[in-house]
Amino acid sequence: MASKAKISPPRKSPLAPPKNNPAKPTRGRPKDEAKHAAIVATARTLFLQYGFDAVSMDTIAEGAAVSKITIYSHFENKLALFRAMVEAECLRSKPPPPPVLRDEDSARQALQEFGFALCTMLSNPELHRLERMLLSHAEEKPEFLQALWDAGPARTRRMLTALLEEAQTLGTISGAHTARLADHLLCMWKGMDFKRQQMGLQGPLSPHKLRRHINECVDVILRAYGNDERKVKMTEKKETSAISLNPEGAGE
Repeated sequence: MASKAKISPPRKSPLAPPKNNPAKPTRGRPKDEAKHAAIVATARTLFLQYGFDAVSMDTIAEGAAVSKITIYSHFENKLALFRAMVEAECLRSKPPPPPVLRDEDSARQALQEFGFALCTMLSNPELHRLERMLLSHAEEKPEFLQALWDAGPARTRRMLTALLEEAQTLGTISGAHTARLADHLLCMWKGMDFKRQQMGLQGPLSPHKLRRHINECVDVILRAYGNDERKVKMTEKKETSAISLNPEGAGE
């Protein structure tokens, strides 16, 4: 009796369109966002209290109520965790985006509000503690300061530069190199009071004093870089108002 021939399954044509199979899951478990946040928050507290070198991954794992293996599934090493902490701190504390300029007159208010929000955030004593800790490791771990710079001051400088470019487009200021102008204004806003706060010699300014300081700095910049035609119009407007208030002295 002849044996039955085996029937092979049909071969798939190399030109056949692929089936819409669901994507294969990635290897490893998905990262738990709650654990990620807990690890970063615990690291922040411990780093600020004891310093980078004195804190071990075991201590962070215990404080965050996770295993050390879990930490390494989120961060390659302690430096990567520190970078994430710095970036989270800067994102959490960054000032709100400056308002969109509607006309020439709105630039002054936009700069004042941006400066007030920025310096209020920078007056946080914990940020000064973070910066002092970073400076203590500046020589052996310069990447610490680079991480802080990239996440904080560099981003702020770009935001302020963009605002000044918009003000220049509207004609509020003229003839300015906006990036350098942003540097000048940032240094003026921070000033000597901020330096004393960094050194732990004084606390934050009151909201009233801080706003007055911010507004004075903006006035200096606008007097130095304000549009000349705009200055003339403002001067003529003031002179006209003065004459209308004192018509008898108009011919003097």
